[in-house]
This record gives sequence, C-alpha cells and structure tokens, in this order.
Amino acid sequence: MTPLEIPECFPALIERSERDRIFLAWRYQSLDAHSSWSIFKTKKPVEFFVRRLEFDPSDQPRVNTPIHDVYGSESPMAADVAESIIHDFELLRIPMLKQFPDLIGLDGTTCGIQFGNQLEGTRLHWTSNSNEEWAPLFQLFERTVATLDAHLPTSTLRYLR
Repeated sequence: MTPLEIPECFPALIERSERDRIFLAWRYQSLDAHSSWSIFKTKKPVEFFVRRLEFDPSDQPRVNTPIHDVYGSESPMAADVAESIIHDFELLRIPMLKQFPDLIGLDGTTCGIQFGNQLEGTRLHWTSNSNEEWAPLFQLFERTVATLDAHLPTSTLRYLR
C-alpha cells in the first residue's frame, strides 16, 4: 500500500481519521502522475471533504514512495455531491465473480476504488479498461475523478509539468 492509499496520514494537510473516509479512488499511470482521491465525512458537525494526493513516479518506483514527494490538496464538498457519488457506485452492477480471459494491461495503468476502511469495507482494483462488461465501472470512475478534481484547486504537480 502506498501513501496515496492512506490519505488520512498525509502530514501536510489537516489530520483525518480513517473511520471518516467513506471513499477512496486511485489511478497509477505508468507514464504520468499517480493520484488518489478521497471523500471524508466528519461526524460533528457533518461535513464532507475531498482530498487529492499525487506523486510523480518518473524518478522513483511506486513502492516506498517518500512522503515528501507527494503533493496534496483538500477542499470542502457539498453533501449532495458526495452522497451522489456514493449512490452512483451503490447502483452499479458488474459481474464480480465471472472469470475473464487473461488480459495484459496495455496502458500500464492500475485503478481502484475502496469504500469503508481496511477492517470493514470493499476494495476493487483493475489494470486495464479493456473488459467490456466492466465498462460502466470505468465510465463511472472517470466521471467521479472529474467531479472530485473540479472541487479541488489546480494540481501543483500537473501545474509544474
């Protein structure tokens, strides 16, 4: 697990609890930035926050990412937007236990989503967008990332490139 997958531990932003993280998505591209997006829901008062962490792997491997090389940002998020994202994933239906032919990830991109935390939750990851039966998942993932990015300031890492 990389620092991008435990966003509540990122030291440059306000401390958050893993129990407050209700959603996590990540994309690790072989030739571009590795990114993760999280939605946190605080209890009292009830508020939602979106957090993005990014890392440029061009100089280093993904394993043991130094935390000082990770860029982070966080913004408040409207409850209806956050709840709509979760609701859209709850409605998603894809064949989870079907055997798919061995596929080679042609673009070198790994993506994933997680709901809940490490002890209780659901985690799913994939290494290609070539499985037609999972196309609704891939499309929802891309829409979700675009929505979350729209709630955050311009990425420092992308700005520097």
